[in-house]
Amino acid sequence: MPYVLGWLSWTTTTRLLLASAVAVMILEVLRLSTGLWQVFFDRLTRAYEQDSVAGYVLYMVAIAGVASVASPPAATAGIWALTIGDPVSGVLGENGPHDWKGPVPLGAMFLVTAALAGLVTSGTNTAPVAAVAALVGASLGVIADGAPPVIRGVTVDDNLTIPVAVASGVEVVIQMTG
Repeated sequence: MPYVLGWLSWTTTTRLLLASAVAVMILEVLRLSTGLWQVFFDRLTRAYEQDSVAGYVLYMVAIAGVASVASPPAATAGIWALTIGDPVSGVLGENGPHDWKGPVPLGAMFLVTAALAGLVTSGTNTAPVAAVAALVGASLGVIADGAPPVIRGVTVDDNLTIPVAVASGVEVVIQMTG
């Protein structure tokens, strides 16, 4: 992430994420309403996303959302949990929309998320605060990844829940101890 490398300010990073989320939402409206680029999107979307909002839209909305409301360390932890932790977990095991993932993928999700959250929170917090924030964020990330919530019979995609859960956990710890 360019922000972490010092290439962009947090404000610029957030603005770019928000602009990207708006662009993705426009593309998704066009995809769903007109069938625009359907051949292209057929390869990129999962079967159950053909007639509903695709995961990539939820991904962009969630990361733009956490960047807009959480502190940079909390938001970065949530974003990295989704962009790095979730794919690692996904490679190690899948779950149905109403099933928990197994212990190996959930353990990997926890370890990756805790390490990344610890890394991004340690620069602005004491070691104990960074550790607790990382563990709380990772624990919530595991729940979001392993057992996504079901609302009115519809499973909420983990692309939406993971960054929100992780960033919320990290942010609460930082705010309570700061």
